[in-house]
Amino acid sequence: MHRNISLQLGNNRVSREVDDAVAIYRQLAKYPKAKSGRICSEEAPGHLQVYSEWTQRDLDRGEQIKFARGHIIHLDVIVPTPAYEVLNEQWNKESPSGKYRAVIRKLKDKKGEEKQFLEIWSDTSKLHSIDILSVDRHGKIYEDEQFGCLEWSHSETHLLYVAERKVPKSKSYFDNKPDVGVSSDTSEIQKGDEFLYRDNWGEQLSEKCHPVLCVLDIEGGCVSLLENIPDHISPGQAIWCPDDLGVVCVGWWHDAPRLGLIYCPMRRSALFHIDLKTFTCSILGADDQSVRSPVFSPDKTKLIYLENECQGAHAQCSRLILCDWPTKGIVPVLEIVRHAPANEFQGVFTMKLDNKCWSLDSKRIVLNTQWRSKVELVVVSVETGAVTRLTDDPEVGCWRLFEVHNDLILAACSSVSQPDYLVIGHLPSNGSEKSIKWTRLDSEPTSIREILWTITPVNVPPERAHHKHSHLDYEYIFIEPFESVEGKPPLVVYNHGGPHSAFVADFQVYLAGLCCCGFALLLVNYRGSYGFGQDGIESLPGNIGSQDVLDVQSVVEEIRSSGRVNREKIFVIGGSHGGFISAHLIGQYPGFYKAAVARNPVINIASMIGVTDIPDWAFVECGLPFDRNSLPSLSGYDVMLKKSPIVNIDNIVTPVLLMIGGKDLRVPPSQGLQLKNAMEGRGKTVRMLWYPDCSHPLSEVAAEADAFVNIVRWFVQHMNI
Repeated sequence: MHRNISLQLGNNRVSREVDDAVAIYRQLAKYPKAKSGRICSEEAPGHLQVYSEWTQRDLDRGEQIKFARGHIIHLDVIVPTPAYEVLNEQWNKESPSGKYRAVIRKLKDKKGEEKQFLEIWSDTSKLHSIDILSVDRHGKIYEDEQFGCLEWSHSETHLLYVAERKVPKSKSYFDNKPDVGVSSDTSEIQKGDEFLYRDNWGEQLSEKCHPVLCVLDIEGGCVSLLENIPDHISPGQAIWCPDDLGVVCVGWWHDAPRLGLIYCPMRRSALFHIDLKTFTCSILGADDQSVRSPVFSPDKTKLIYLENECQGAHAQCSRLILCDWPTKGIVPVLEIVRHAPANEFQGVFTMKLDNKCWSLDSKRIVLNTQWRSKVELVVVSVETGAVTRLTDDPEVGCWRLFEVHNDLILAACSSVSQPDYLVIGHLPSNGSEKSIKWTRLDSEPTSIREILWTITPVNVPPERAHHKHSHLDYEYIFIEPFESVEGKPPLVVYNHGGPHSAFVADFQVYLAGLCCCGFALLLVNYRGSYGFGQDGIESLPGNIGSQDVLDVQSVVEEIRSSGRVNREKIFVIGGSHGGFISAHLIGQYPGFYKAAVARNPVINIASMIGVTDIPDWAFVECGLPFDRNSLPSLSGYDVMLKKSPIVNIDNIVTPVLLMIGGKDLRVPPSQGLQLKNAMEGRGKTVRMLWYPDCSHPLSEVAAEADAFVNIVRWFVQHMNI
């Protein structure tokens, strides 16, 4: 039984007042998103506690707040506990026994300087609080998911984490002031290095230059650095070995030039084993691939992780690899899936494994994976490689695994019309997994009745079939208001970026907001999108600007002719590569779209390669070989330019709203500026919004809210022109 919420804002009429859009966004922004969850140790048979952390937009404070919730489960009775805000926590990790909790907290002192405190808590009080930066062994502790970790040793006496390597102090050649707090050895100070550039890991990781693994002795309060990792490697995602006498981590090579890492799980990396008895460091498995997410089994005899080729498209189907820990033998559990029918396993399409994903008997793992236009849970036998789909609910568009604890699975669910809610289920025995029963922890999850959504497959006609992968199809998600009293709704064509990402039928404030403002939305997972097998991924490089654009436009014309939308009021929006597609659509189909919005769009690939943190993207997606040591040839520049939307600038008549992040390192602001200047020089209608503190996603709370209202305003403004 759902509790239906009606926004009651104009009866789904297209909002012609900005105030309506503001009210709709303010209402939808209240819905929180589940970020993590864990099942606490059982206090008695049939008695469980579930702890979860959520984020929520606070528009008045202009920030994402984090809060915690609890659920007490006793037999068939579920009692939620009041939510409370969690302040300044970067990490919060329970010890293996459940007796202690480690927290890394970020605060500012009276001088406004940032501090990080590592706290140890028991059930009753704070046991330790260490000003970790004052220990002066390293820089800031990493809080990101790319490198960061906080891991208890099995003995619960030590903590393992990742921090920035300490940088030698530097000063000007002309600075003659005495050095306070520095030993008499002046070699500690590097004169003339105060402006030295340090290579970093790019977009959203620009402060991550050279991480180091750190071990805190909790009782002694001292920090040791694991310095036997090669200097040309950035370690991260570290975990303790079963006996606490070693550490396993992922290490990324510092290949020059260093390329951006976020959203790119194909950078060269390997699993490194640091033996704490012999102080040696060795590689597990291959050293010419890209790996991530190592997780030990409960019986400590198996180590699983994900592996990809370290070349090609930035997001691909992954292999699931098993390391037999006693012998260190490497065995593939799941290979790359080239292509599969829609109702069969599409391959491993996930960025990470949960650190508690194993069944109690250490023979199976549970993972969430993109399955075409949804995210589903599957269980995998590590002995046979058999894959069983645990979820296939037509009302749920996205399942996200949080934890497997004693064969109890905790997950979050959502759909286009339903914000996140938690479920729990018991993993059945091997071979009976499909019989799993799920219990909702909140008896009446919120749903928004104004929104209807469907997923539809698209067969590609012979004239558009890929020359090598002619068997490929794709899908689109169509979202529409439940009713429209003003006739057929206008259509917004929303294009995803990547290009090897994909739309998922989960809850997103922008999509729900536009629909509640009266728009229908079309989300096309064109060939090359994530979650449709590896053949689909490989079909797009060399064909951007044509295959992706035609896949989208053909569906738009089908929907336009179906009578479901107002055929005269069609709009387009997209970010990054989605902005690339949007710019191509208004250039290749002049006058078809009433207005366009492009968020950090790729406009001229040829000019982007020298300023982006991922120049390899330009080569790969244009079908050109990539070499770190050479510049593109004249013919290569020609290919890049011809595949770029800028070549159609003279055809563009659609008004364009640009939204640009001033700190974007992935698609630098010069791309949007180039389109703005070209349009203004030709007397075309263009407006630019500049968000100076935003990076590529434009996800800061204030910017996100402002952008939504401006999108609605732009579309309404050009509705009848």
